[in-house]
Amino acid sequence: MPSETTPDTVESEIYDNLLSESSTTLDDLHANLLFSLQRAGWAERVQSLSLELLRAGRCTHFDDMVDVVVTLATGQTHPVVPEANSSTNGHDKGSAVNGAGNATNSESFFRDIDVRIPKEIVEQGVRALKDSLRSFATIENDDDDGPELHDEKELT
Repeated sequence: MPSETTPDTVESEIYDNLLSESSTTLDDLHANLLFSLQRAGWAERVQSLSLELLRAGRCTHFDDMVDVVVTLATGQTHPVVPEANSSTNGHDKGSAVNGAGNATNSESFFRDIDVRIPKEIVEQGVRALKDSLRSFATIENDDDDGPELHDEKELT
């Protein structure tokens, strides 16, 4: 009697294949994506954002800083960072806060920084993961072009 394939058995088989001692799939994927992100300048932008969050006093704990960075990397907004191209408390973008020019530079930095993961790198990761899955599974509705992304620039 043939064994029945259920979502749980498929998930288990995927985990077994990707996480087995003999598989380097996830390590290779991690290394390739990290290299691509560094080449695109993403790691530097994340580091700059993290340092500025601490310098500006917007975050005082590491966990808070990670929360802000992860939120912004997914394309969402976070209350400690002004939204892009917005004004603060109804003031113009170019005006100083309480006469402090550095505050304007800080506000400008937070408005202009973009730490979303580039769409091309997300697609590269999806293709690599699909390639590794194809060695032991059939992927329904498989297209080699990666995920359908609706945003032209980034995956959010």
